[in-house]
Amino acid sequence: MLCGVVNASELLGKWEFQSSNKELPVKCHKAYLDFVSISKIEGSDGSRKGVIEYSAEKVVAGGYNLIAKHISNDGKQSCYGSEEEPIDNNELVFFYIMLSPDNQLMKFYFSKEYYHVYKRVVPKGTKG
Repeated sequence: MLCGVVNASELLGKWEFQSSNKELPVKCHKAYLDFVSISKIEGSDGSRKGVIEYSAEKVVAGGYNLIAKHISNDGKQSCYGSEEEPIDNNELVFFYIMLSPDNQLMKFYFSKEYYHVYKRVVPKGTKG
């Protein structure tokens, strides 16, 4: 288990894909992230569903640094059509998240030049 974090509760809830600054296959437009706790994300890239364990640290700039590791997936092809890759439970990946001032949009950075925008569809603490 990765370390938990204070103040990450504003990430909780379900977020659906809205846009990307890169061209994506249509299947990828069905992506979502569901921050079910301050240490677990259930999500989909639009085809493959998976579970990610994470910890988040709020930074001075107002966003979050995320340290994550893939826990499991359903074995389906990704929205890009690639086959399942073996999961290395020791491999950590790093992301950066910025929230809009009203906390309804999330810009999820995979790298400095690549991000997706997600819209909150289910607020924290509710099911949907």
